[in-house]
Amino acid sequence: MIKKNRIKLKSPIRLTLTLLSIILVSISCGTQDLKVYLEITLPDRVDFTSYKTLLFNPLITTGLPEGLNSDHIQSDFFMGDLPRQNKLIPIKTSLSITDPEKIEPAALTELAGQHEKALFIAGNLDISTKTHSMVRERRDEKIRKRIRSIVKLNQMILKMDLFVYSPDSGKLLWKKSYTQQENEYPSEREAFTFRSLFYKITDRFSRDIGLQERRVRRTLLEQ
Repeated sequence: MIKKNRIKLKSPIRLTLTLLSIILVSISCGTQDLKVYLEITLPDRVDFTSYKTLLFNPLITTGLPEGLNSDHIQSDFFMGDLPRQNKLIPIKTSLSITDPEKIEPAALTELAGQHEKALFIAGNLDISTKTHSMVRERRDEKIRKRIRSIVKLNQMILKMDLFVYSPDSGKLLWKKSYTQQENEYPSEREAFTFRSLFYKITDRFSRDIGLQERRVRRTLLEQ
């Protein structure tokens, strides 16, 4: 016999007590298999509904390979996708920042006076690349032999530190560091690799900072 229950909880304590009650009842009733659907709403890292504007200061960028430009892709996400998903008005700022984790209170106070109910995002972006050689084999069917050749491959590592402030309160609301890397890519795909790593990080950032509601099915008891 299989019983399915649906539970929607916000409190971990309520979740634990409810599951324990279900398990105890199931044991007393001789249930063989208990499957429970859990709809768990995790708390917002930042409650976007309390804000109207998203202020974005371009990330302090280091190590950018020659020929690449990060301005467009930064704007694409922080001035496009992120505020659109959260129904905020995007505004780009140009504060002179040396350490995004320690922004002067006076600067935040000035932003609060200019923009009502705003969030402010700043951070660092570091790109490191290196080239290495590798021996690869391929089979030549014409001569029916395996041929070895040396190929040059590149590695790219992106590191991004992001900080979210409330100018009204002057508080740092959220911070996190991300790292994403690609170990083998040809030189002609450098721009593509950079964009791919950048968007992988911003996807993780979006999931981390926003409201998360997850529906999962778990087997809690089998006899």
